[in-house]
Amino acid sequence: MKHFFLLLVVLAPVFSFSQKFIGLNEEEINYHIKTTLKNEINDITRTYSSDGTLIIGWNNFKLDYFQALYFDKKGIVQVESKKPDSNDILNTMIKVYDKNCIKISSTEWKYYLRGAIYRIRLQYVDEYGYYIYTSLWD
Repeated sequence: MKHFFLLLVVLAPVFSFSQKFIGLNEEEINYHIKTTLKNEINDITRTYSSDGTLIIGWNNFKLDYFQALYFDKKGIVQVESKKPDSNDILNTMIKVYDKNCIKISSTEWKYYLRGAIYRIRLQYVDEYGYYIYTSLWD
């Protein structure tokens, strides 16, 4: 139990502000990767989906999740996703969202930051497990 609370304290600031990349362009993302994330991520990938969407992703080995950013046609991040490496990390993320966000349901939260409203959704993807998606509220 002591380890859970330590994990919660360490991860809370990161997960509560999971929307930090939405609205940024690729150059801003690359700068952020080179400066603030350089000691906690690896395996950076840059790929395109079948519909041409740019996706940049990386493994956060410090916090045990994979993160991907989905860009629109103008090159701006519209959606962030996180794939926790374990159920412990997933449960910690959910507890942080329950505490810091407006809970819409057991799988959806609303969060206000920098004058915008964000939607955070937990979704199960067959064969891959649980993902947490963040986007602007429609």
